[in-house]
Amino acid sequence: MREAISNTAKALFLTQGVSRVTIDDIVLSLHITKKTFSHIPFFIKPVKIKKMQVSHKEEIYNQLKEVLEDLGLPDTEITLDSNLIKDLGLDSLDIADLGFRLELKFDVHIDEMVFEKMHTVADVLALLEQLVGK
Repeated sequence: MREAISNTAKALFLTQGVSRVTIDDIVLSLHITKKTFSHIPFFIKPVKIKKMQVSHKEEIYNQLKEVLEDLGLPDTEITLDSNLIKDLGLDSLDIADLGFRLELKFDVHIDEMVFEKMHTVADVLALLEQLVGK
């Protein structure tokens, strides 16, 4: 059942967007009740990300590269000009995961609507510089 929920959620995320999907949408698609859904145990794999205080662009860039490497990208492919989708091959779920990991790493909140407009590593770096500086 967990796999069915996961697959349904992923499909809904891809078609409607992560921020628009609710538990109601998932249970409706699966034809189960919220009560049934709430009794299904979920075990989330912990993400090992150490929060770090950063103060300047080079440190932020190095930490950003580490997070991208954690997603399975080789360091040699990551440049400031790298397009997240075209060059690095990230899909919408990878980008959502990247945003989540960056929030944890830098202890910031990244607005989904703003993050969706990020195209290159340089765009993400500029956003992080802005958020970390607050």
